[in-house]
Amino acid sequence: MMKVKKIAALLLTAAMLAGLCACSGKEAASADEQGASAETEQQETVGTVTEDKDTQGQEMNTGSGSQENGTAPQESGPMSIKVFSINEDATQMKEETVEIESLSPENVLNALIQKETIPADIAILSLTESEEDGEKLLEVDFNQAFGDYMNGKGTAEEYLVMGGICNTFLSAYGSDKIHIMVEGEVLTTGHKEYTGYQKFYESSI
Repeated sequence: MMKVKKIAALLLTAAMLAGLCACSGKEAASADEQGASAETEQQETVGTVTEDKDTQGQEMNTGSGSQENGTAPQESGPMSIKVFSINEDATQMKEETVEIESLSPENVLNALIQKETIPADIAILSLTESEEDGEKLLEVDFNQAFGDYMNGKGTAEEYLVMGGICNTFLSAYGSDKIHIMVEGEVLTTGHKEYTGYQKFYESSI
């Protein structure tokens, strides 16, 4: 009988120990799961912050790159230009400063028309800027009315009209040379063929 009681007591003790071990194992497993979950959340948080920083960095780089490359459109506003017109006795050019709304072939041409260097029926078909050997070049193509007007001038007046046009456009655009054409062809008058580029004219003949 005593042996049976001892065996029962030993079995009960073993069962209690097994239960305690099982509980401890569950608690340890739970603690491990919580730790792993917390570590995962921390990694996800760190990853999100890193992605946000990378995204912000990309946005900043894109913005600065756009400005550096000068891709943002720029519009010129009102400005002053020098207009060269013919004096009262048609012996030399006179220089005046006028205001225009913006730098454009039409506005520069209108300034010359207002100063009576050329008549109002003259128009510009195209204006092209380029650079060659460190020099800024202009090509200005006028309508046929300009060719007809120049062909009706004497030598002295032709010089002053052409000089007024060349000097005004060269000054306004900050260029070194200008090529004047009519309807895409060489301007030919009774006095000269304007085949190449021209520089600033002297104010007097």
